Amino acid sequence: MMVTAVAAGVLFYIGLILFHDRVALLVLQLFNAVFIGIVAGIGMLWFQDLMPGRAGAATTLFTNSISTGVILAGVIQGALSQSYGHASVYWTIAAISLVTLFMTSRVKDI
Repeated sequence: MMVTAVAAGVLFYIGLILFHDRVALLVLQLFNAVFIGIVAGIGMLWFQDLMPGRAGAATTLFTNSISTGVILAGVIQGALSQSYGHASVYWTIAAISLVTLFMTSRVKDI
């Protein structure tokens, strides 16, 4: 299910690059909803399943990674926008999401 969520995120971010029409952007929000909904809903459980017997460490890792991601995202977005323009942010997140899809697909089935 996590691979499906990340794939929906990839489609969302690539769609932001390709489509600029209001209706298309509204349709893309469905992919974003799947992505955010699954990751927020079962992300912590997924981490806990990947670290059996270490539920506390898995929960801490999950919540700290969200906080770290929020902090780094602002810095990276600002630096990219200032140096290369706003479109570079979309290309970067699309590339990161593709790498994430590859990495997530390689995680053992639990």
